[in-house]
Amino acid sequence: MSLLSQNFITLIIGNSRLHWGYFQNRQLITTWNTNHLEKAITDLPTALFPREVIDDTSSYQGDNFIKSNNLFSVPIPPSPPFIKGRSFSEDWGDQFSLNNLPVYIASVVSKQTQLWDDYPHKKIITLEDIPLTNTYATLGVDRALCVYGAGETYGYPVLVIDGGTALTYTAVGKEYNFLGGAILPGLRLQLRALNQNTAALPQVSLPDTLPQLWGDSTKSAIASGVIHTIISGIDNYLTAWWEQFPQGKVILTGGDGLLLQQFLQEKSLFCGNKTLVDQTLMFQGMAKLITNHLCRT
Repeated sequence: MSLLSQNFITLIIGNSRLHWGYFQNRQLITTWNTNHLEKAITDLPTALFPREVIDDTSSYQGDNFIKSNNLFSVPIPPSPPFIKGRSFSEDWGDQFSLNNLPVYIASVVSKQTQLWDDYPHKKIITLEDIPLTNTYATLGVDRALCVYGAGETYGYPVLVIDGGTALTYTAVGKEYNFLGGAILPGLRLQLRALNQNTAALPQVSLPDTLPQLWGDSTKSAIASGVIHTIISGIDNYLTAWWEQFPQGKVILTGGDGLLLQQFLQEKSLFCGNKTLVDQTLMFQGMAKLITNHLCRT
């Protein structure tokens, strides 16, 4: 079935949340997040969707919508108030459902994927669907979609740095050649691990600005150690990247993508000014895949 002129939903099932995107005429209109589902899906209850999606999104002109022609530095808007924090364990009853709306799903949580087994209008996207060469079998579909979306939007070669629970580097060269990457604990995970795996170290919140290098308290020392080490590591990777690919693109994404760019710039690292931030890479990757490949099969 061709979806080139239809609306559709994209769903990225992450380790802790569901990340949704609504497309109208192949244009990304809005994104939102919800908690994981707790029961199987046979249709699409409206409790899962913002009111603007349920109504007519084509007439909505609010500031919280991500427009597909403005992808350089746009944050994913917060979850709509009426679904934030919902566990979806309650009975949906006779709510109106968005029947027949196609849903494209990319997942890293198999138990959540299984809850969609009985929804007939779905397509599960796997690593094999993404036109990258030289990948390895355990490469996460989320990483592959991010770097594919970045390359198709900004050009190749491209390096994506995803500041999420894990901090990941994923690189693709010309002709869709997957070059490899790196994975390490993200900013918040490192801060949390020190608190949870030691007897006396406190929990430290992520600061809004780059901490001073020499911490004058336990908390400031922890913030300095974690943040400056990560930022210096990013700088090393970017230096090596641009030595190999002088015209290569670098896109930061994920929940801490914008903050990582800010830290790079505050540290007066030249590489910080050469990076872009785009929180929609996975959605753009799915849209490009749907349009260029899946709709032609």
